[in-house]
Amino acid sequence: MSDTNNSGGSNGGLAFIVGGLLVAVVVLAVVLFSGGVLQMPGGSNKTNVSRSVNLTVPSPKIEAPKIEAPKVEIPAAPAPAQPPPA
Repeated sequence: MSDTNNSGGSNGGLAFIVGGLLVAVVVLAVVLFSGGVLQMPGGSNKTNVSRSVNLTVPSPKIEAPKIEAPKVEIPAAPAPAQPPPA
């Protein structure tokens, strides 16, 4: 016995629609990322932009706190060891 099930066939119409949507997305991306103007061969699409920026930022004055060194007493040197009586 042989069961034939043809329900898993390809759908050409769906592939055509998905392909059309993919082409539309690519065309839209090209238009958006090119600034909205497509440059044609031999055409002039030059834009002259001249900007002058002058930034002067004063550096902050930071004063470190004045810390005095702690006063430490230096202990006296220990007395030398006495040799044991002989």
